[in-house]
Amino acid sequence: MILFNGGIVLSEVSSIALADALIDPEEWITTVIQEKSARCQRRMVEYWVERLLSDPNWTDPIPSTAEEIILLVSQLPDYLPRSQRPEFPTE
Repeated sequence: MILFNGGIVLSEVSSIALADALIDPEEWITTVIQEKSARCQRRMVEYWVERLLSDPNWTDPIPSTAEEIILLVSQLPDYLPRSQRPEFPTE
């Protein structure tokens, strides 16, 4: 998945500042995104496993890997990504 098709546009000053502080700004931002994704995956799996285990109507097996759990959950009719949940402001 490509997150930023158009790239990330930085001003000259921002680019200079990042180059001054980081050896490889692109590697740094990639690592930051991967680490954030890993934390989000852990939270999502913990939340949904607990929710499915406590649902008396859930009778299907729960997958054994985080990746399989996330793929399963994303197909559930009551799953909504953050931007579509009622508590997320739409304005």
